[in-house]
Amino acid sequence: MKKSPYDKNKLLSVIQSASKHLNYGIKLKVPAVKNSIRRIVIAGMGGSAISGMVIRDILTDYSDVPVFVFSRECIPFELSSDDLFIPISYSGKTGETLSMIDSCNAPTQIGISSVENFVKRTVTVPSGLPPRYAFYYIFSSLVKLISVNLRLPNLMDDLAGAAAALELLSKSLVEDGGAAETGAAAMLSNIALIYSPASLRGASYRWKTQINENAKHHAFCHYFPEMCHNEIVPFVNGKKGMCVVLLRSAYEESIEKAELDHFSGQADLEFEFSSENALDETLKFILLGDLISYKLSHLNGEDPYEISMINELKDALNKGI
Repeated sequence: MKKSPYDKNKLLSVIQSASKHLNYGIKLKVPAVKNSIRRIVIAGMGGSAISGMVIRDILTDYSDVPVFVFSRECIPFELSSDDLFIPISYSGKTGETLSMIDSCNAPTQIGISSVENFVKRTVTVPSGLPPRYAFYYIFSSLVKLISVNLRLPNLMDDLAGAAAALELLSKSLVEDGGAAETGAAAMLSNIALIYSPASLRGASYRWKTQINENAKHHAFCHYFPEMCHNEIVPFVNGKKGMCVVLLRSAYEESIEKAELDHFSGQADLEFEFSSENALDETLKFILLGDLISYKLSHLNGEDPYEISMINELKDALNKGI
């Protein structure tokens, strides 16, 4: 895959640096709290929240500590000292996230941001990127933070293995005629519908948001088995103008596998990866989605950096609409 002529900010090279960004977090020193943790509460918006969604999907393989992710203006319950509150804002000034911080007065709080003084204890990641392109920095920092505070060394071992795997995978995915180009070509002029098992909800949502922002292209996502109780019904009328994408996991539960197998005849694209564990698999899917969204931005004649609709809305809100 060649760099798009619309990519004025060289974002393809940022995507292809995913493994290096993961290794940044692996090497980080992060704060450790003294008390035991009964639950993890993550607050963030947009690209800063997706890391929380992904770790929520994965952590059940490593720990019975539940993860809650909020993208709103307040945390809906009180937090105690054994709740680890992790607000994430790449810019350090996301209004909703700052409001969530103020709303809960969390006794045990460690933030993640590119701004050092975001909160009193902050894990700092490199600045200067569009927030969605800082995903691998934020995610690896979040994994390190959780691993240290829940004492999960195997989680870090799996992250290190995934970083090495992504370095090799990135090269194969961008080959001419590879999965990234095939995926983007199928979505061109079609609405992308991305479906996955529940374990890949965060990954499929990342696909949706990257396609939205990078390619300025409509995309929607849902997951099995829930969609079998609602969204499957309209397929009785066909799928004209839509590109149906299935993300298949080696870790599908039996009912999910049966449902996905039954539904697979509706798919225009179906992707699956060989993986060592769910963390490795999820990051491979996220990298593929990033590259597909980049290629689709080129096919649509769009600059993957620009997000004018978001900026216009922020300007209007700042003027008090």
